[in-house]
Amino acid sequence: MKTDRLRIGWICILGCLSLTSALGQNRNTPQVRFKDGVYLTLQQFQTNQPGYSWKQLRGNWFRNPESGVVTVVELIAAENAALSPESLWGVCVDGKPAVRIDADSINRSSVVFYPLTITGAISYFSYEGILRDTVEMAAYNPESGLPFRKGKVQRSKQEPRERLLSLHTGEILPFTRENLMHWTDNDPEIRRAISVLQEGEPNFREQLLRAIVVYNQRNPLPVVK
Repeated sequence: MKTDRLRIGWICILGCLSLTSALGQNRNTPQVRFKDGVYLTLQQFQTNQPGYSWKQLRGNWFRNPESGVVTVVELIAAENAALSPESLWGVCVDGKPAVRIDADSINRSSVVFYPLTITGAISYFSYEGILRDTVEMAAYNPESGLPFRKGKVQRSKQEPRERLLSLHTGEILPFTRENLMHWTDNDPEIRRAISVLQEGEPNFREQLLRAIVVYNQRNPLPVVK
């Protein structure tokens, strides 16, 4: 009973706070308005100093107005130096930062940047990844119905992936309660609130997202404005 009361108490603490910004990229309000442009490194992002503003670049890129996903095909700097899209850490358009996802994990030929739905010391984003596996297939004789040849075939399918990003270290981890608890060690109250949440209960995912927002409010990212 005591454990149940404790769990309910911490859930109420998270639920009573105004945390709707955690529930959709269009509601995302970053602690800092990041400058528009291209960020070559995490360090540039941490200091809010892009390597290039968009005005200093020309090339072929576009942003999906609905999803916020930015696709970069080619970028050329003012000094006619080509920038490899694969070398970019992230981009920012209209104050909304997005991070690069390895092309192999999403089966895309162009370089794609996915928006941070929650921006702060602990950031959150999601994307459609590609899951690859190998299955054994058999070819059957139409007359006998018996297999006459077997072989392994690689197949792939899309799967949603949710990720946590530390803007202190650049580390990216799957969005799980355990990983979130690990990254909130410096805030015992938030960590305790997360620890009593039970996977499978209603609003479990929403409560984790709320915990991220509360943590970021209590532990602001020291970004130069």
